[in-house]
Amino acid sequence: MLDLSRKQTSVLGFVLLYVAFCISYIDRAAISLALGQIGKDFSLQAADLGIVISAFFLGYAAMQVPA
Repeated sequence: MLDLSRKQTSVLGFVLLYVAFCISYIDRAAISLALGQIGKDFSLQAADLGIVISAFFLGYAAMQVPA
């Protein structure tokens, strides 16, 4: 079992949170770029795409509070 000091644990926690933040930032950019293709693949109208992006951003916003 690893025996990490308190400082190492804090640094590791910070690094993991930073990586998670970077991944969520990339997801936010990617959904905007992919929205057109999603609409074509599923034959969605503009209103339907609005629902899709709203659902994504509601979940995104909810997870920013704990972060």
